[in-house]
Amino acid sequence: MKPSHSKPQVELVDVYPEKHDPEIIATFHIYLADKDIDIRGGKVFLSESGNGIFVQVPQGRGTCDETGEMIQFPIVSFTDKTYEKAFRKEVIRLVREYMESQNMFWFK
Repeated sequence: MKPSHSKPQVELVDVYPEKHDPEIIATFHIYLADKDIDIRGGKVFLSESGNGIFVQVPQGRGTCDETGEMIQFPIVSFTDKTYEKAFRKEVIRLVREYMESQNMFWFK
C-alpha cells in the first residue's frame, strides 16, 4: 500500500477521569475521521518526573512465541509510519489541550 502522508483527522470524543486505578489519570475516546475508526480505551499516565503526562493509545498484551515473555503491542497501527507519527502527536495534543481546559492537571 502506498503511503498517503495525509494529515490525520483526529477528533477527541471525551476524556474520562480514572477513579479506580491509581496509576492512570484518565482514559480517552477518539475518532479518526479520515479512516472512519472509533478508538476507545486510551490511557493517560503521570510522567515519571511527576510534572507531565504520558498518553498511550490502546494496547494489547500477549506472550512472545520465541521468549515466552509478556509483550505489549498497539491495537491500531498504520503502515504509513509518517501518518502514524502525526496521528500520535495529534492525539497527545488534543488530550493535553482538553485536560488543561478542564483543569485536570491536579499535579501541577
